[in-house]
Amino acid sequence: MPPADRRSYAPAMKAARSALVVVLALVAVLTGLMLVSLQYGLAETYDSGGSGIIFLLAVIPLGAALVGGSVAGSEGRTTRASLVIFAVVLAVALVAAGPLGARAHDRRLAEQDRTFSCNGPNAEAHVDVRVDAAFHEFTHPALLYGPIEGSRYGCTAGIYGPAEETFGPWREVLLGSGWTVAEDAERIKVTRGGLVAVLSQDGGTALLRISADEPTDCDEARTQTDEGEVVGC
Repeated sequence: MPPADRRSYAPAMKAARSALVVVLALVAVLTGLMLVSLQYGLAETYDSGGSGIIFLLAVIPLGAALVGGSVAGSEGRTTRASLVIFAVVLAVALVAAGPLGARAHDRRLAEQDRTFSCNGPNAEAHVDVRVDAAFHEFTHPALLYGPIEGSRYGCTAGIYGPAEETFGPWREVLLGSGWTVAEDAERIKVTRGGLVAVLSQDGGTALLRISADEPTDCDEARTQTDEGEVVGC
């Protein structure tokens, strides 16, 4: 029986090699896109500049692309070149995703500060509009977020950043605002025309509360809402 001609296996081998290249290309593209998206998301959410672990995981798509280019061989020059270009683009995208995500994070924080309101969509009670205006009357040396607590008399905003870095600048703003200084100690309290602004610290976070005509008796400050009782002091 004559030996089989190797050329008879060539079409099947070529098809198998092409299929392997396609699989490796899909692995490279899908995992690469996932890692770039994850790197951007981490930086956008936590302002962390991304994660070094992502770069370690990048060996998966990069390796798949380079192996795919090698399997394609000289007969698949276009495919091999495309995979090599993809590997370079992926590396650049991973490096750029962190800074781009951090910029998006900063823009989001600035927008939250710009639109801060005690009467936001999640507010359980309507607050005097003068309170919202007062929050934006002051210069913001550090950005506000929240509100993290509220009543029908006012609400409390958190201040981004460590309290040891943000409390001092905000103290200077309040003391230089032209409002009447009622306290200047562990907390800062200023008043004007029935409005009260109090700067305080809770753990490592600085807080700014502004309220209007707020009673000191908690029993008097309770407000009944559809979802229950809100304590305003």
